[in-house]
Amino acid sequence: MIIHLDSNKSQKFNYFKGNYDKMRDTLNLNWTELLDGKCTEDMIGIFMDKLTDTMNECIPKSKPNSKKKGKTPLSSEAVRCIKRKQRLWTRYLETRDSTRYRDHCRAKNSEKAEVLAEFFSSVFTLESDNPVDSGKRYCDCFSSDELFNSKEVNKILIHLNHQAQMMCTQKF
Repeated sequence: MIIHLDSNKSQKFNYFKGNYDKMRDTLNLNWTELLDGKCTEDMIGIFMDKLTDTMNECIPKSKPNSKKKGKTPLSSEAVRCIKRKQRLWTRYLETRDSTRYRDHCRAKNSEKAEVLAEFFSSVFTLESDNPVDSGKRYCDCFSSDELFNSKEVNKILIHLNHQAQMMCTQKF
């Protein structure tokens, strides 16, 4: 006799919600009388039948989880960047090398910059009933001379980059 346990992957027993008092009362049988004169395989079969019937009666089954484990709402590019940042941090902890820490800072800051860029592009996009203006950014309404000079912006950004590097190296 071959015993097959319930291999149905769609539903599993929810043991936390089982009614074990009822199960104990249901299985409180005269096992000696029930199994007397039977061979070992028949005894196991009878026991397993009684046990599975009682489990099906006293322990509710859980519904299958429709969400896949490990599935994140992030894009594969975002997951790759996060893993790279974590790997750089691990390398820094292993070596305690300042260049490894700077690499980690760059990865962390570029991740923040991408998130902020996406946020600001969504905030500063005009919403218009006119289909011609609907994709227009708020900044496109002004001429570039009114807003800023590209050389000045580059100068500020370069200065900021040096400040960030200085902050990364000052930790040591």
